[in-house]
Amino acid sequence: MKKKSKAVLIVLVSIFIIAGGVVSVFLVNANRNERARQEISDYLNQYKPEISENTILTGRIGLLPERATMEAIQRYSTIIVRGKVINIGDPFKNDHGLIYHKVTLEVSSVLKGNEKVGIGDDVDVVVFGGKIDNEMFWTEDSPHFDKDEEVIVFLTWGEDIYHVTFEAYGKIGIKDGNTAIGIDDARGVFKIPVGDYEREVKDLVQK
Repeated sequence: MKKKSKAVLIVLVSIFIIAGGVVSVFLVNANRNERARQEISDYLNQYKPEISENTILTGRIGLLPERATMEAIQRYSTIIVRGKVINIGDPFKNDHGLIYHKVTLEVSSVLKGNEKVGIGDDVDVVVFGGKIDNEMFWTEDSPHFDKDEEVIVFLTWGEDIYHVTFEAYGKIGIKDGNTAIGIDDARGVFKIPVGDYEREVKDLVQK
């Protein structure tokens, strides 16, 4: 009888240890995910524009089709290119009264593409946001581009022009020509050698 009680006790202790391990893993993952979300929010809000007193600010709420992992972003993309921002156009209103602006990239390499895009080509990309008179349109997940910036962009063709796939998640900045800086739901904010990042993208494209 004592042996049976001891065996039951060992089993119960084992169950509690296993359950404790599961809870610990769950809490660690939850904390990691929360940190990643906060890092992404901080990263996006660094580009928040200054808003004057008389400015009317309009935002936009959109849902991504799934978690913004690199695998998902490349899967939804028509092309993926590396290039330099050579022009940022003036803001304009579309047929629905929303303000956009156009960004032009000079392509230096193609990571995923088609017969219409090659090295040396210019690619126009339409981006949500801008200011006309006292009207400003902005949302935190819109990609931000600077003139002469080197970038990797995941692009989707639609309405006769390219859009950045998964908004800001599909625009990767390149610092000093060697470091890829961006965000995704799996890693939060990341800074990795650009060569390693390009290899990751090409491996996913080839799968």
